[in-house]
Amino acid sequence: MSETLAGKVLTREERQLATLESTHPAWEIRHLPDLAMPWWAVRRIRPTDAQRAAGVVASFSRVTPELLAAALARFDEIAHAIR
Repeated sequence: MSETLAGKVLTREERQLATLESTHPAWEIRHLPDLAMPWWAVRRIRPTDAQRAAGVVASFSRVTPELLAAALARFDEIAHAIR
């Protein structure tokens, strides 16, 4: 199923990408379908030493957008709690 946005037909992956980008603005999200782990996130600002010690990473990938979203939510939760 696809939707239109300003006359452009969006694929499921494009809609998922747009949702992830708007939900997690601290991260640059990429979908690279030719890779084994096609959903990537790169933090726009590097995590602090305290955030890294608590488990936040600068970049990571997942197999599905749902798994990426779950990890992003957890990293965002840590990053907001620990500056």
